[in-house]
Amino acid sequence: MVGSVVGRYALYSTLLIVLSKIVYHGYRALKTWCFHGWYNAERQLSIVIFCSSGSNESSKNHHNCSKVSDTNSQTTKISIDKLQIMERESVCSNAYCMASNIGLLVDLIKATECTIDIAMNTFTSFEMSSALLAASRRGVIIRIISDHEMAYSTRSQVFPLQKSGVEVRLNSNSTSGTMHHKFCLLDSPSRISSLKTQKEVKDMTSVNGIMMTGSLNWTAQGFSGNFENVLLTNQKEIIQKYSYEFQRLWELFASS
Repeated sequence: MVGSVVGRYALYSTLLIVLSKIVYHGYRALKTWCFHGWYNAERQLSIVIFCSSGSNESSKNHHNCSKVSDTNSQTTKISIDKLQIMERESVCSNAYCMASNIGLLVDLIKATECTIDIAMNTFTSFEMSSALLAASRRGVIIRIISDHEMAYSTRSQVFPLQKSGVEVRLNSNSTSGTMHHKFCLLDSPSRISSLKTQKEVKDMTSVNGIMMTGSLNWTAQGFSGNFENVLLTNQKEIIQKYSYEFQRLWELFASS
Protein backbone atom coordinates (compact mmCIF):
# COMPACT_ATOMS: atom_id res chain seq x y z
CA MET A 1 0.00 0.00 0.00
CA VAL A 2 2.71 2.42 1.03
CA GLY A 3 4.74 1.41 -1.99
CA SER A 4 1.89 2.14 -4.37
CA VAL A 5 1.33 5.59 -2.84
CA VAL A 6 5.03 6.42 -3.13
CA GLY A 7 5.00 5.17 -6.72
CA ARG A 8 2.07 7.37 -7.63
CA TYR A 9 3.72 10.42 -6.05
CA ALA A 10 6.91 9.68 -7.95
CA LEU A 11 4.99 9.34 -11.21
CA TYR A 12 3.01 12.53 -10.62
CA SER A 13 6.17 14.42 -9.71
CA THR A 14 7.93 13.23 -12.86
CA LEU A 15 4.96 14.17 -15.04
CA LEU A 16 4.77 17.59 -13.38
CA ILE A 17 8.44 18.24 -14.04
CA VAL A 18 8.15 17.15 -17.69
CA LEU A 19 5.00 19.24 -18.18
CA SER A 20 6.67 22.27 -16.59
CA LYS A 21 9.63 21.96 -18.96
CA ILE A 22 7.32 21.65 -21.98
CA VAL A 23 5.34 24.72 -20.95
CA TYR A 24 8.51 26.70 -20.21
CA HIS A 25 10.26 25.90 -23.48
CA GLY A 26 7.02 26.38 -25.41
CA TYR A 27 6.62 29.81 -23.87
CA ARG A 28 10.22 30.74 -24.71
CA ALA A 29 9.82 29.58 -28.29
CA LEU A 30 6.53 31.44 -28.72
CA LYS A 31 7.96 34.60 -27.21
CA THR A 32 11.02 34.47 -29.46
CA TRP A 33 8.91 33.81 -32.55
CA CYS A 34 6.46 36.61 -31.80
CA PHE A 35 9.22 39.11 -31.04
CA HIS A 36 11.22 38.12 -34.10
CA GLY A 37 8.22 38.51 -36.40
CA TRP A 38 7.13 41.83 -34.87
CA TYR A 39 10.65 43.23 -34.79
CA ASN A 40 11.38 42.48 -38.42
CA ALA A 41 7.91 43.61 -39.53
CA GLU A 42 8.17 46.98 -37.80
CA ARG A 43 11.73 48.11 -38.40
CA GLN A 44 12.68 49.84 -41.64
CA LEU A 45 16.22 49.57 -42.90
CA SER A 46 18.03 51.14 -45.83
CA ILE A 47 21.72 51.07 -46.68
CA VAL A 48 23.77 52.32 -49.63
CA ILE A 49 26.72 50.67 -51.36
CA PHE A 50 29.11 52.79 -53.40
CA CYS A 51 31.42 51.40 -56.06
CA SER A 52 34.45 53.35 -57.20
CA SER A 53 36.89 53.27 -60.06
CA GLY A 54 39.98 51.27 -59.09
CA SER A 55 38.26 49.29 -56.31
CA ASN A 56 39.28 46.06 -58.04
CA GLU A 57 42.94 46.80 -57.50
CA SER A 58 42.45 47.90 -53.91
CA SER A 59 40.45 44.78 -53.05
CA LYS A 60 43.41 42.59 -53.97
CA ASN A 61 45.11 43.81 -50.82
CA HIS A 62 42.28 42.55 -48.62
CA HIS A 63 42.63 38.79 -48.60
CA ASN A 64 39.94 38.25 -45.94
CA CYS A 65 37.21 39.53 -48.26
CA SER A 66 35.45 36.48 -49.65
CA LYS A 67 33.44 37.11 -52.80
CA VAL A 68 30.99 34.38 -51.85
CA SER A 69 30.24 33.41 -48.26
CA ASP A 70 30.81 29.74 -47.46
CA THR A 71 28.54 29.74 -44.42
CA ASN A 72 25.45 28.60 -46.29
CA SER A 73 24.61 25.57 -48.39
CA GLN A 74 24.42 26.19 -52.13
CA THR A 75 21.79 23.53 -52.74
CA THR A 76 19.48 23.39 -49.69
CA LYS A 77 16.86 25.76 -48.34
CA ILE A 78 18.25 28.08 -45.69
CA SER A 79 16.77 30.43 -43.11
CA ILE A 80 18.84 33.56 -42.62
CA ASP A 81 17.61 37.02 -41.72
CA LYS A 82 18.33 39.30 -44.68
CA LEU A 83 18.11 42.34 -42.41
CA GLN A 84 20.91 40.96 -40.25
CA ILE A 85 23.02 40.59 -43.38
CA MET A 86 22.35 44.23 -44.25
CA GLU A 87 23.25 45.35 -40.74
CA ARG A 88 26.46 43.41 -40.38
CA GLU A 89 29.81 45.17 -40.37
CA SER A 90 31.78 45.14 -43.59
CA VAL A 91 34.46 42.47 -43.77
CA CYS A 92 36.79 45.04 -45.34
CA SER A 93 38.02 48.41 -44.14
CA ASN A 94 37.78 49.67 -47.72
CA ALA A 95 34.17 50.80 -48.23
CA TYR A 96 34.55 50.44 -52.00
CA CYS A 97 36.00 46.93 -51.92
CA MET A 98 34.58 45.01 -54.87
CA ALA A 99 34.79 41.61 -53.17
CA SER A 100 33.04 42.86 -50.06
CA ASN A 101 30.26 44.58 -52.03
CA ILE A 102 29.63 41.57 -54.25
CA GLY A 103 29.73 39.32 -51.18
CA LEU A 104 26.96 41.33 -49.52
CA LEU A 105 24.67 41.10 -52.55
CA VAL A 106 25.44 37.41 -53.00
CA ASP A 107 24.65 36.67 -49.35
CA LEU A 108 21.30 38.44 -49.69
CA ILE A 109 20.49 36.26 -52.70
CA LYS A 110 21.56 33.18 -50.74
CA ALA A 111 19.20 34.20 -47.92
CA THR A 112 16.23 34.62 -50.27
CA GLU A 113 13.53 32.04 -49.60
CA CYS A 114 10.86 32.31 -52.30
CA THR A 115 11.23 34.70 -55.24
CA ILE A 116 13.73 36.90 -57.08
CA ASP A 117 12.70 39.39 -59.79
CA ILE A 118 15.51 41.14 -61.66
CA ALA A 119 15.33 44.01 -64.15
CA MET A 120 18.91 44.54 -65.30
CA ASN A 121 20.13 46.35 -68.39
CA THR A 122 23.48 44.54 -68.49
CA PHE A 123 24.30 41.36 -66.58
CA THR A 124 27.72 39.74 -66.96
CA SER A 125 28.80 39.11 -63.33
CA PHE A 126 29.70 35.45 -62.86
CA GLU A 127 29.48 35.75 -59.07
CA MET A 128 25.91 37.04 -59.19
CA SER A 129 24.98 34.48 -61.82
CA SER A 130 26.36 31.63 -59.69
CA ALA A 131 24.37 32.82 -56.68
CA LEU A 132 21.18 32.94 -58.76
CA LEU A 133 21.81 29.49 -60.20
CA ALA A 134 22.24 28.08 -56.69
CA ALA A 135 19.05 29.85 -55.56
CA SER A 136 17.14 28.40 -58.50
CA ARG A 137 18.37 24.90 -57.68
CA ARG A 138 17.06 25.16 -54.12
CA GLY A 139 13.61 26.17 -55.34
CA VAL A 140 13.63 29.98 -55.49
CA ILE A 141 11.48 31.21 -58.40
CA ILE A 142 13.54 33.64 -60.50
CA ARG A 143 12.51 35.96 -63.32
CA ILE A 144 14.85 38.21 -65.32
CA ILE A 145 14.02 41.15 -67.55
CA SER A 146 16.91 42.51 -69.62
CA ASP A 147 17.56 44.69 -72.64
CA HIS A 148 17.43 42.80 -75.93
CA GLU A 149 20.71 44.22 -77.22
CA MET A 150 22.66 43.85 -73.97
CA ALA A 151 21.39 40.30 -73.37
CA TYR A 152 23.41 39.26 -76.43
CA SER A 153 26.54 41.12 -75.33
CA THR A 154 29.81 39.32 -74.60
CA ARG A 155 29.79 37.29 -71.35
CA SER A 156 26.11 38.02 -70.74
CA GLN A 157 24.70 35.68 -68.10
CA VAL A 158 21.08 36.07 -69.19
CA PHE A 159 20.88 33.15 -71.60
CA PRO A 160 23.04 30.74 -69.56
CA LEU A 161 20.60 31.26 -66.67
CA GLN A 162 17.67 30.80 -69.03
CA LYS A 163 19.11 27.48 -70.18
CA SER A 164 19.23 26.47 -66.50
CA GLY A 165 15.51 27.07 -66.10
CA VAL A 166 15.30 30.75 -65.12
CA GLU A 167 12.48 32.64 -66.84
CA VAL A 168 13.72 35.49 -69.06
CA ARG A 169 11.95 38.21 -71.03
CA LEU A 170 13.44 40.97 -73.19
CA ASN A 171 12.13 44.16 -74.71
CA SER A 172 11.49 43.87 -78.43
CA ASN A 173 14.42 44.50 -80.77
CA SER A 174 12.15 46.75 -82.80
CA THR A 175 11.20 48.86 -79.78
CA SER A 176 12.82 52.28 -79.72
CA GLY A 177 13.14 52.38 -75.95
CA THR A 178 16.00 50.73 -74.07
CA MET A 179 15.26 48.55 -71.05
CA HIS A 180 17.54 50.60 -68.83
CA HIS A 181 16.31 49.57 -65.36
CA LYS A 182 18.71 48.21 -62.73
CA PHE A 183 16.75 46.79 -59.83
CA CYS A 184 16.21 43.49 -58.07
CA LEU A 185 13.42 42.33 -55.75
CA LEU A 186 14.09 39.61 -53.20
CA ASP A 187 11.01 37.94 -51.67
CA SER A 188 8.57 40.63 -52.78
CA PRO A 189 5.37 40.13 -50.73
CA SER A 190 3.06 40.89 -53.68
CA ARG A 191 4.97 38.45 -55.89
CA ILE A 192 4.82 35.70 -53.28
CA SER A 193 1.10 36.31 -52.76
CA SER A 194 0.45 35.90 -56.48
CA LEU A 195 2.04 32.46 -56.67
CA LYS A 196 0.01 29.29 -56.47
CA THR A 197 2.78 27.93 -54.26
CA GLN A 198 1.93 30.50 -51.58
CA LYS A 199 0.72 27.76 -49.24
CA GLU A 200 4.24 26.34 -49.17
CA VAL A 201 5.42 29.48 -47.35
CA LYS A 202 5.06 28.54 -43.70
CA ASP A 203 5.19 32.02 -42.20
CA MET A 204 4.71 35.00 -44.50
CA THR A 205 5.42 37.51 -41.72
CA SER A 206 8.96 36.23 -41.26
CA VAL A 207 9.91 36.62 -44.94
CA ASN A 208 11.70 39.93 -45.36
CA GLY A 209 11.36 41.60 -48.74
CA ILE A 210 14.40 43.49 -50.00
CA MET A 211 14.78 45.80 -52.98
CA MET A 212 18.11 46.64 -54.66
CA THR A 213 18.29 49.57 -57.07
CA GLY A 214 20.69 52.20 -58.28
CA SER A 215 23.01 52.99 -61.17
CA LEU A 216 24.89 49.68 -61.02
CA ASN A 217 24.73 47.11 -63.80
CA TRP A 218 25.81 43.66 -62.62
CA THR A 219 29.15 43.72 -64.40
CA ALA A 220 32.81 43.67 -63.38
CA GLN A 221 33.14 47.15 -64.84
CA GLY A 222 30.24 48.34 -62.73
CA PHE A 223 31.53 46.83 -59.48
CA SER A 224 35.14 47.94 -59.87
CA GLY A 225 35.66 50.29 -62.81
CA ASN A 226 32.87 52.84 -62.52
CA PHE A 227 31.48 55.23 -59.94
CA GLU A 228 28.19 53.55 -59.04
CA ASN A 229 25.63 53.24 -56.24
CA VAL A 230 23.22 50.59 -54.95
CA LEU A 231 20.38 51.29 -52.51
CA LEU A 232 19.12 48.37 -50.42
CA THR A 233 15.85 48.78 -48.53
CA ASN A 234 13.08 46.74 -46.92
CA GLN A 235 10.50 49.56 -47.07
CA LYS A 236 7.27 47.87 -48.12
CA GLU A 237 5.79 50.79 -50.05
CA ILE A 238 8.86 51.08 -52.26
CA ILE A 239 9.10 47.32 -52.79
CA GLN A 240 5.44 47.21 -53.79
CA LYS A 241 5.82 49.99 -56.38
CA TYR A 242 8.85 48.34 -57.97
CA SER A 243 7.11 44.97 -57.89
CA TYR A 244 4.12 46.40 -59.77
CA GLU A 245 6.43 47.96 -62.35
CA PHE A 246 8.28 44.69 -62.83
CA GLN A 247 5.00 42.84 -63.37
CA ARG A 248 3.87 45.51 -65.87
CA LEU A 249 7.08 45.06 -67.88
CA TRP A 250 6.87 41.27 -67.57
CA GLU A 251 3.44 41.30 -69.19
CA LEU A 252 4.45 43.97 -71.71
CA PHE A 253 7.42 41.91 -72.94
CA ALA A 254 5.50 38.63 -73.03
CA SER A 255 5.29 38.63 -76.81
CA SER A 256 8.72 40.14 -77.48
